[in-house]
Amino acid sequence: MRTKNAFNNLVAALLLSLVTAISGLILPRLFILTYGSEVNGLISSIKQFLLYLNLVEAGIGYASMAMLYLPIREKNYKSINSILSATRIQYINSGWLFMTLVLILAFIYPFFVLNQISWIISFLMVLVLGIIGVAEFFLIGKYRVFLTAAQKGYIVSYIQLGGVFLNLFVTIILVLAEANPIIVQLVASIVYVFRFIFLKLYLNRKYPKVRYDEEPNYKALDKRWDALIHQIVNLVLVNTPIIIITIFSGLKEVSVFTIYLLVNNMIVMVLSVFMNGFQAVFGDIISEKNKGLLRKNFHLYECSFFPVVSITYIVTALLFMSFISLYTSGITDANYIRPELAILFVFIGILHNLRVPSMSIMNSAGLFKETKVAAITEAVISLVVSLILVQFWGTVGVLLGWLAAYLYRIVVLIKQISKDYVYDSVIPTIKVILMNGIFGLITYFICKNFIHLSINNYIGFLVNGVMLTIVTSILIIFFNLIVYREEFLSIKEKIINLIKKKQIKSN
Repeated sequence: MRTKNAFNNLVAALLLSLVTAISGLILPRLFILTYGSEVNGLISSIKQFLLYLNLVEAGIGYASMAMLYLPIREKNYKSINSILSATRIQYINSGWLFMTLVLILAFIYPFFVLNQISWIISFLMVLVLGIIGVAEFFLIGKYRVFLTAAQKGYIVSYIQLGGVFLNLFVTIILVLAEANPIIVQLVASIVYVFRFIFLKLYLNRKYPKVRYDEEPNYKALDKRWDALIHQIVNLVLVNTPIIIITIFSGLKEVSVFTIYLLVNNMIVMVLSVFMNGFQAVFGDIISEKNKGLLRKNFHLYECSFFPVVSITYIVTALLFMSFISLYTSGITDANYIRPELAILFVFIGILHNLRVPSMSIMNSAGLFKETKVAAITEAVISLVVSLILVQFWGTVGVLLGWLAAYLYRIVVLIKQISKDYVYDSVIPTIKVILMNGIFGLITYFICKNFIHLSINNYIGFLVNGVMLTIVTSILIIFFNLIVYREEFLSIKEKIINLIKKKQIKSN
């Protein structure tokens, strides 16, 4: 059942990531061509500020999920409902605070960009984009938490997938009709809210015993404040760069940065399906307190994930600037051709994804308190280095700050998770990373020197992308089979068994 749920979550999350990535490619270019780089930079900048306001969620989701794994496994609905009732109340309280902060931001933010965008447009855009956060607190969060902990995250993903399709369709029509950008974003926000209806209907039908009016168990959410530290760190790392660039370099530079960030986020989003797909499974294993089973499955997880990271970033490194050239063709109000940004984003992406297996265990086991000091240090490194270097190298300096923080954290996380929690040693994780790093470098130089890329349009880009993916996949898998043959055979066996079970069920 765990393998089946993990597979379903993986497929759903992958589909959602791919469609969201496609949407993320189409819409920014449409906005830039229709409304200009400043409006695109405005929307990107406001979204980052709103993500900071989401800190009022205060770790409710992660803390709730960590405490729900055991009662869900035991089908103890009294305990489940008491945790969910506390979750609902905390989300509502946080929601009111979020709304207040959005109103304050709507009045303050326009002064940051007053010489670039009119005050009223900035004011209304903050309010419109804030609707999504309000819906998450008051309507969606409490359902998402339970379904994810119950290993039914694929339901959340499929419902969101429908919303992304609808939003993409409606937004394209409105932008092509040159509707006011505020109206366009308002419609997109309303589409997001509709997810609530489908989540509620599914939960009522599938889990009639789940209720949100039980006596709330607030003690179960004690870890929320430690989880909050990690949310703050994540926001500082991911969103501070745009805020720093907004203040020091202006909205056009923000627009340039967000195009490169778009590529980075698409890849991170697709690879994050491994964490989303397996996090609840690890939570279930950890609730059993079976260290041997955890160690075995975590090792297989690393052996399957790190080769995927190698394949992904070899192809990314080879195609990054070709994509940027195609994507920004015809856009002349800012300089988008910046190879140095592409190089730095490739390294940042690699380091980010090397953390994914460890982060999966951290979230599943609720190890927020044990890892919060390292998380705080990571945020401080990113912020301090970025603020210093932005004075000399602009956007490049901000990215170097980001890179320094990730380098620090990956080293500490390997110790905290691999050595202190899973293996009692850092060697298994370090070995898989180093092996795939070496395999990746060999494969990159083979592709760079023996494959001629000719990319003049999107069809050429896709053809070359598919070809490179096939070649790199064959090489990386071949190299890994030499070193990790038993692990790959075990992964293959799990996949075959899952397919057989599906065939039996369908017959």
